[in-house]
Amino acid sequence: MGKFLGMALDYVRPNTRLARELGQVAKESTRVADTLRGINLMPQNFPVEALEEICISLLYLEEGTAEGCIQPLNFARHMLPLVRRDHFYISGDEPELSDEEDTYFTREHPLDQAIMRLYVAVGTALDEYRSQAQDRYDDHIGAEETLEFGKDGTFAEIDQRSRDVSQDAEQSIQALSRWVDPNSIIADNLRRQLRDSSNVAHSVQSQIRIRPIVARWYEAAGMALGKLPDVLIKTADRLRLGTDIAKIWIEEWSAFKKRLRSLGFDQIRGLADALEATGERLKRSAGRDRTNVDRQRDPEIVEAERRVREMLLSGTEIPAELGGKVESVIFKHGEGKIRRFDDLLQLRNLQSLSLLNIWLDSGKLESLGQLSNLTSLSARAKDISTLAQLSNLTNLTLVANSASDLSALGGLSKLTRLSVIANGASDLSALGRLSNLTSLSVQADLASDLSALGRLSNLTSLAVQANSASDLSTLGRLSNLTSLSVQADSASDLSALGRLSNLTSLAVQVNSASDLSALGRLSNLTSLSVHANEAHDLSALGQLSNLTKLSVSANKARDLSALGRLSNLTRLNLQAAKVRDLAGLGRLTNLTSLHVQATMVSSLSELGRLSNLTSLSVHTNEASDISELGQLSNLTSLSVQAGKVNLAGIQELGKLAHLRIMAARDLDLAPAASVATLEKLTLSNVTFRNSALLEKVEIELVGESWEI
Repeated sequence: MGKFLGMALDYVRPNTRLARELGQVAKESTRVADTLRGINLMPQNFPVEALEEICISLLYLEEGTAEGCIQPLNFARHMLPLVRRDHFYISGDEPELSDEEDTYFTREHPLDQAIMRLYVAVGTALDEYRSQAQDRYDDHIGAEETLEFGKDGTFAEIDQRSRDVSQDAEQSIQALSRWVDPNSIIADNLRRQLRDSSNVAHSVQSQIRIRPIVARWYEAAGMALGKLPDVLIKTADRLRLGTDIAKIWIEEWSAFKKRLRSLGFDQIRGLADALEATGERLKRSAGRDRTNVDRQRDPEIVEAERRVREMLLSGTEIPAELGGKVESVIFKHGEGKIRRFDDLLQLRNLQSLSLLNIWLDSGKLESLGQLSNLTSLSARAKDISTLAQLSNLTNLTLVANSASDLSALGGLSKLTRLSVIANGASDLSALGRLSNLTSLSVQADLASDLSALGRLSNLTSLAVQANSASDLSTLGRLSNLTSLSVQADSASDLSALGRLSNLTSLAVQVNSASDLSALGRLSNLTSLSVHANEAHDLSALGQLSNLTKLSVSANKARDLSALGRLSNLTRLNLQAAKVRDLAGLGRLTNLTSLHVQATMVSSLSELGRLSNLTSLSVHTNEASDISELGQLSNLTSLSVQAGKVNLAGIQELGKLAHLRIMAARDLDLAPAASVATLEKLTLSNVTFRNSALLEKVEIELVGESWEI
C-alpha cells in the first residue's frame, strides 16, 4: 500500500480538481458494480461481495472530504490489481475446470475492462491528492505481509462494528440535512466527515472478505478512522443555533450531538481500536500455520519463492541453498505444469503449498508427506487414499470430485480448516473425527447422512451442499456456529436451525421447505439468504430486526408486509412470483440496494418512498410507469424488465447514471434525453425509437434489440 508522507489535506470539501477526479472514480465504480450485477454465472470463489464493497466505498468519495478519500483510494489501488491477477486469465492460460457448472473470466472480459478503468481513475485521483498536498508519495509496495488466517470472533466483531458505523453515519447524514442551513459551510463539512466514516467502513467490509490478509490494511483503516471522532465533535461544536441551525430544532440538535458523540467515541473509535489491534495481532501471529510473520516480510524469502516457482515450471534444478529459504509455493488454475515434481519435495521448510494447477495421483499426494513442515495445502486429486500421510496439516482445500472414499481425511486430526469438493462421495463419517475443525466447507451431493457433522462442536463456520440429504437435525447441535450455508434440496424441515442462536449469517437453499418459523428465532442474524419456493408465509422473517442484508426466493408467498418491519435492511433481493403488490417495502427507508422479481405486481408506487436507494432492479410483467419512482433522488442505477415500459417522469431521477431496460417493446427513449446525468443505456431484447435524442449517452444493445 502506498504511503503518503508530509502534510495532509483538511477534512473539508475537496476543491474542484480533486472533486472532478473523485467524480470520475464514482463513475467508474458504478460501471464495475453494474457490470458485476449483469453477470449471471460467476466463477467459484470470485470475491463478489468484496468487489461490491470496494465500489460502495468509492462511490461517494466526492461527497466526503479531501483528506477522507485517502484510505478507500489506497485500498482500492492495491486490491483491484490483485482481483484481476487472481481471477482473470490470460488467453492461452485458461484453467482446466473440474466442475462442468463452473466458469472463469479472461482478460478483456467486460468486467476486467471495467476494473482497469476504475484502477486508472483511482490512480489519477491519488496523483491529484499528492500534488495538492505537496506530498512525496512512497510508491514502493514491497513484500506484503500476507496471511492465510481463519475467520474468528475478531473478524465477526469488525464486520458488525463496520456495518454499524456505515449505517449510523448514513442516518446521521440524513438527520443533519433536515435541520441545518443548506448554505452552511460548517454543516457541509460535518456531513462530509460523516461520509468519510461511512466510506472507510465500507472499505473495511471489503478487507474482511479478502484472502490472503494484509495486516497493514487493517492498521491503515484503523488509523484513518481513529482521527475522525475528534474531527467530528470539533466541527459539530462550531455549529451555531440561529445561524447554521434554526432555533426551532434546538431539542433535536441536542439529541443529535449526543448520538454523534456516541457514534464518534464509541462506534468509530471502537472500530478503529479493533482494526489496529487486529493488525498488531496478525503481525505477531499468523495462527498455527505461520510461526514467524517477520520473516514473511523478508524480501529475500519472497524473491527466493519467486525464483523457485519459475524453476519448478521450467524444469530447472533448484539449488539447495535457495530451496531452503522457501516457505510458501502457490500455483493457481491455469498457471502451467511442474516439470520436476521431485524438486518440490526438496523444499524441506515448505509450510504452505497450493497445487491447483495440476491433478495429483495417489503417489504424488503421498510423497507430499515428506514435507514435514507442511501445514497448509490446496490440491486437486482423483484418489485421496494416501492423504493420511500429511498428518501435520491444519488447513486443507481439496478438489476431489472423483473420490468416493473420504476415510483418509479422518486421520488428519490437526485440521482446523477444511474445504472439500467430493461429489462422488456418499459417506461423510470420517469428517466426524476432525474435532479441532473450526471452519468446514463440504460439497458432496451424493451424501444423504449428515450426522457426522453434528460431532464437530468447535465449528464456527459451516458450508454444506448435500442435495441428497433430507435430515438437517444434526446441524442443530452445532451451537458455536456464527456462519452457516446449507444447500439440501431433498430436505424440507428447518426446525433444527432455529437452535443456532449465535448465527449472524445464514444462507439456506432448501426449496422443499414450507415452514420458515424456526428462522424467526435467530435474532442475531445480520445477513440472511433463503430459497424456499414452497414457503407461503414470510411472517417469521419480520422478527429478525438486526438484518441488514436479505435475499428471499419464495415464489408461493403472497404477502410481503412482514418484511416491512426490517428497518435496518440496507440490501434486499426478492423473488416472489405470486405477490401482487409490494405493500410494506416502502417502510424500508434504509435500503440502498433493491432487486425485486415479482411478475404479477402492477404498481411500483411503494418503491417511490425508498429515498436512500442508489441501485434498483425491477422485473415485473405488469408495472411499467417509471414516474412512480420519481422521488428516488439518490438513484444512480436503474434496471427494469417489463413488456411495456413508460419512461415519462424519468427526468426526476437527478443522479441516474446507468439505465437498463429488458424485454420491452416499442420503447420511447425521448424522456431519457432529459436526464442530464445519464451516461449509459443498456437495451436487452428491446425494440425502441428516438435514440438520436441521446447524443451524449453510451447505448449498448444486447440480444435482439433494434430501432423501429
